[in-house]
Amino acid sequence: MNTTFRHPLRTVASAAAALLVAGLLGACAGTTAEPEPMVSATLGQQSAAGAAPSAEASLSTDASGEVEGLTYGGRTGATALELLLEADPSAEVTGEGANAFVTAIGGRVADDSKSEFWSLTVDGELAQVGAGALETEDGQEITWTLETY
Repeated sequence: MNTTFRHPLRTVASAAAALLVAGLLGACAGTTAEPEPMVSATLGQQSAAGAAPSAEASLSTDASGEVEGLTYGGRTGATALELLLEADPSAEVTGEGANAFVTAIGGRVADDSKSEFWSLTVDGELAQVGAGALETEDGQEITWTLETY
């Protein structure tokens, strides 16, 4: 597995804090505003890294074309992180395995100054473990969404 480490200053502690905040905000949310319209498109023939992405993955973009999400199917025996890197070889990750933290998908870097992070859901439910530790199964829907905390 080839991962790109572009943000060496981000620590595991900040990754854990972001996941904790995301979980708390998700649990505390009473009502939510209507989301902006999303446009879905299958990933193009070549990624920024030059490798052919999975035809099964679907990028979601806002009206201006900015990437806001990525969805792909689970596969028994593969982690969400492994499948992410297959679907989008240009995805950026800090750390490895269970300590991996996704910082960019589809060329869109989560902006710390805007409190953005990439949130992981499985079949619409917030993941309870990180992408490197999340064993997926055939038929699951894995979705990454750019969120704020």
